[in-house]
Amino acid sequence: MLTLTNIDEQIEEKGYKNEQIEKYNEVIKEVASERNLTFVDILGVLTKEDLSIDGLHPNANGHKKIFQKVLRTVENS
Repeated sequence: MLTLTNIDEQIEEKGYKNEQIEKYNEVIKEVASERNLTFVDILGVLTKEDLSIDGLHPNANGHKKIFQKVLRTVENS
């Protein structure tokens, strides 16, 4: 299971905050643990440059970074 990614909080019209995302990610971590699932924390992996213009979704480079983190985790499991 993957956590949610960090976002660019400077794009205020969306109203999302990384602090809120951290709370959701704690729930994801708990569920993964309860179900004995592989857990990959990707919060903080992306920089502003890795996000699309909306500040929420990963761009191509962001997806590449997520893939690399997932691959490392799976290979080490």
